[in-house]
Amino acid sequence: MRRYLFPLFFFCAVVVIFFASGVWSLPAGPVPPLGATLGQPTLVSSPDRVADRPVQVLFVDESVAWDWQNTCADEVASYVARAKYPVEHLLYTLTDDTDLTLGVAYPDAERPEAVALGGCSQESDVLACRVSVNAGDPGPALDTTVAALLGYSVQDYFRDKSEAGWGQSPDWQWADYAPLVVEDEMGWMSECVEVVK
Repeated sequence: MRRYLFPLFFFCAVVVIFFASGVWSLPAGPVPPLGATLGQPTLVSSPDRVADRPVQVLFVDESVAWDWQNTCADEVASYVARAKYPVEHLLYTLTDDTDLTLGVAYPDAERPEAVALGGCSQESDVLACRVSVNAGDPGPALDTTVAALLGYSVQDYFRDKSEAGWGQSPDWQWADYAPLVVEDEMGWMSECVEVVK
């Protein structure tokens, strides 16, 4: 009976040595942060931290009446990052919607050459903004109006919509929507949007 106990004892000693050395106790994947192993919360991206990442911008054309050539992804990402809006994914859709309530008029509301309407809503992790041409002909005025609306619609989505917040809203300034619009000797213009029929 002693002969049978020696191999069993030897096998148990080898198993104990392996466990003691930690060979079998190492995790298969990456080691979690120390806070996670101690029951402490670990840092996760909050909406305040989202602005630190680049924004993914997509432009879609669903309009029957209008087409756009839009290369404003970098300008939109820069605008969103500068304003520190908590946006990761941003979708702009050119539509023929007439029920959009937010508007931009060029050069101003008193004597508009072009008017574009828009609005944004949150859809899962995407901020979806709709844009439509309300008035105007293809050209620099309409291009500038649509470009400014790209920034203005995002700004409006995140602004304080209470009565007190509306009263504190600053006056319209084209410069607030740079780099989507740039000022030259002829006034404010867009270099990244072209709207055509």
